Amino acid sequence: MARKGRPTKAAKPGTKASLGLKVTASLKARLEEAAATSGRTQSQEAEYRLEQSFNRTDLLLDAMRLGYGAQAAGLILLVARAMTDAGRVSALTADPFEFANAGWIGNRFAYEQAVSAAVVVLKAFQPPGPMVKSFADAEFVKTMDGLAKRSNSSNWGEWFGKNLLNALSGDEESTVKSEAWIENMKALLGPLVERISPTTDTDR
Repeated sequence: MARKGRPTKAAKPGTKASLGLKVTASLKARLEEAAATSGRTQSQEAEYRLEQSFNRTDLLLDAMRLGYGAQAAGLILLVARAMTDAGRVSALTADPFEFANAGWIGNRFAYEQAVSAAVVVLKAFQPPGPMVKSFADAEFVKTMDGLAKRSNSSNWGEWFGKNLLNALSGDEESTVKSEAWIENMKALLGPLVERISPTTDTDR
């Protein structure tokens, strides 16, 4: 049975509240060093860094909204959460240590569960009604259909996915020409880039 402690009281606005924490020796040493450099007490330094962590979360949300729009950003973050939750828990079947990090990405079973979770989330927000490809610019449609056919893609979305993967694998036929974006993606993905298989039509 869990031991019952003294009930906590909500802190009043503008006042300081106690926060009991236990940290590793290495983290305490880093906190002491940072406090000595900044001139703050250890308590002030810990409070400052906690506040910064929340500010960075807010900054991430703002950047996502700016880059993709609010709704797309929400979908991306929801998919990421679903994949991470499904992947981590599923990886427990192989190695409990993988729950605490991104090790599930290297576990085939866990990875497939993460993919399934992402699909469920995306389909839940699927617009109602029939799927109709209707554009005023017939030439644009012809161009996109041609690109999809050329890469053996069954639809435009499949081509867009392949196009991004081809950019990361160094395929010169990719229409993605932003070197900065490619390098940033490679830096984030690390060795995962090596998993990318050729996705374009070799008979072009």
